[in-house]
Amino acid sequence: KVMWLCVAAAMVVAAVSCGKPPEDRIRKARAALAEARAAGKVERWAPDEMASATAAMEEAEKELAAQSRRFAAMRDYAEASELFGQAAEEIDMATSAASEAKAEAERNAREALDAAGSAIGHAQATLMIVPVSRDARPTVNRIGTDLDKAESRLVEVDRLIASEQYKEATALAEEILDQVASLIRTASRAARK
Repeated sequence: KVMWLCVAAAMVVAAVSCGKPPEDRIRKARAALAEARAAGKVERWAPDEMASATAAMEEAEKELAAQSRRFAAMRDYAEASELFGQAAEEIDMATSAASEAKAEAERNAREALDAAGSAIGHAQATLMIVPVSRDARPTVNRIGTDLDKAESRLVEVDRLIASEQYKEATALAEEILDQVASLIRTASRAARK
């Protein structure tokens, strides 16, 4: 009888240990996903990684629900525990990828802003020293005015960077840079006249 009682007790302990949901892993994975979604930045800067993390979390939740529907003695949360652990890792990877993508986008925007500012400064300095004929003076003056306008648009690029709209800031800075290049070509033609 003692042996049968020991076997029965071992079976009960095994059933209870597999029959309890992995509360700590579930809580951590759910909290990480909620935090990633709340900021909205993970979905913006790493949409593919976030989609993968969300899919992993959904799979873990399905397994948890499937085990919860089973008879108590038949529940086995080992796979659910593993899936929640994997989902938490995917969420961490998505968060890291978003952070890296955002940093790269900011770096690109700042570099584009610096390039546009340098080009404007160079063009303005060139206009001051280039010899210009009387006939070309109105064209060169107009180019100077256009360069001043381009310089004032750099404030908008700065504002976009400050509001973390890095792609838009990069596009605007590159547009300004193209405009300055065009103005320099026009000034060069005008100076030769």
